[in-house]
Amino acid sequence: MDETTDVEGRYVVNVIIGTLELENAGKIFLLHTDVLEKANNSTIAKMFDKSMFILWPLGIKHDNILLFLSDVVPYMHLSDIKKVILELDKNDSVAIKDAIEQVLNPSLETNLIYLKSNFGFIPSEITQLETSGMLLSESIKCIKKIESLIQKAPNKIGQTIANKMENVILKNNGFKIVTNIFEMLDGKGTRGKDIPEDLTTDDMTFFKYALVLELSEYSDIFKSG
Repeated sequence: MDETTDVEGRYVVNVIIGTLELENAGKIFLLHTDVLEKANNSTIAKMFDKSMFILWPLGIKHDNILLFLSDVVPYMHLSDIKKVILELDKNDSVAIKDAIEQVLNPSLETNLIYLKSNFGFIPSEITQLETSGMLLSESIKCIKKIESLIQKAPNKIGQTIANKMENVILKNNGFKIVTNIFEMLDGKGTRGKDIPEDLTTDDMTFFKYALVLELSEYSDIFKSG
């Protein structure tokens, strides 16, 4: 389910289906496109049912629906996600079995609320860091802002995540270098020992618009343990 808006501001939903193959990527088809008056959990659910009846007019074959993907948008409430997952057969795969166990976990909602309230700002900050043409100074300040906000997260979980963030930054020599260069570009710092000797003064002037975010460096911050 892919929801977007057209030039007139209307909600356009595209229902794209595909096959799951063992040896190669399956084929993908545009099944249905419709314009909705508004996009919420109710209209999207009706749109999904309508599309499935287009595919199977004599009755929806629920057992043939192995995977459902949708934009991560507000109308996808936890109850909607639970409904889709619980209709899957836990015997089909270990992943489905684990997913069912997770949605039935009574602490799931509490955990999601905690994550949203304390770390919900991170996706927008990462998007900003990926912006082309962003000044190095702005990128560094953005990362410092993320680090500062993460440190404010309460309880042991928040402290664990804050420690992981701090460790990732401390172990990232590249980040140390660009931070030092940022300070010099800002007219405040001096050349530190981490900056390679063959990096000349002229070279460092080109770092004014350098991108600092490499997602692989930060991907393990929110992993358990």
